[in-house]
Amino acid sequence: MSNLDNAEFTFDTCVFIELFEKYPKDIFGKMWDLIEKQFKENRIIIIKDVLVELSVIQDEVYNYVKEKNNNTIELSTEIQQNLSKIINKFPNWVKPYSGNNAADPCLVALAKFYNLKVITQEKIQGTKLKIPYVCKLLGIRCGDFLDFLRDNKAQL
Repeated sequence: MSNLDNAEFTFDTCVFIELFEKYPKDIFGKMWDLIEKQFKENRIIIIKDVLVELSVIQDEVYNYVKEKNNNTIELSTEIQQNLSKIINKFPNWVKPYSGNNAADPCLVALAKFYNLKVITQEKIQGTKLKIPYVCKLLGIRCGDFLDFLRDNKAQL
């Protein structure tokens, strides 16, 4: 992806999974139209690690996100530097190469570097290392999918 000027949001893996499980396109067409518009305008970018997490599933969620290759970004050297700092600050957050939430620190590093809002369905649970808690500690904007809809003044 070359143009990040319009980028505002990055989505966690769980958002895509929940969208497909709970919000079918035939019922929530306007919502899906909004999402598509945001992708076309490059307002949503995806870290490649989210696609890797979804690749285990290999279903319509994976295929949908895979088609968004114009909105998918690799970890640049600068983002990797942010990632290293985050991993050093929170060494117990994820186990490297475990496949379990491995994209989470990458997502936060991307958001930090490009000043994006992270959209996740995770919730703060005290001091448990979850995306919203880490974002709060690092001063990164974070919200759930309803926050994304509100940010876009969606009327469904």
